[in-house]
Amino acid sequence: MLEFAGQRYYRDKSTGYYKTAPRTDRQYLHRAIYSDTYGNIPHGWQVHHKDENRDNNAIDNLVAMPMREHVHRTHKVTALCEECGSEYSRRKIGTNRWCSTGCSTSWHNRQRYA
Repeated sequence: MLEFAGQRYYRDKSTGYYKTAPRTDRQYLHRAIYSDTYGNIPHGWQVHHKDENRDNNAIDNLVAMPMREHVHRTHKVTALCEECGSEYSRRKIGTNRWCSTGCSTSWHNRQRYA
């Protein structure tokens, strides 16, 4: 449990975020800290932990950004293409295994005729 501005926040084991108690109007600690320093967060914007550590709610680790940018930034990983071996960026969610449709087609053709 952490306390900020007279409000208690509890770590949600499933998400890793600090939130107010379930029976209250649920608030997130990192958003409260950001708002306390910079004012209201624009509608549709999210507060991002720069180091992606949800325990680090220091104000210099928080930045507000549009949801689209936040999703793009936090849901990408670097992977190796299973066909050509080159490094490419892909979404964390899903099973994309190739860097391009060309490599995907080539891989599937090899499997089909092997």
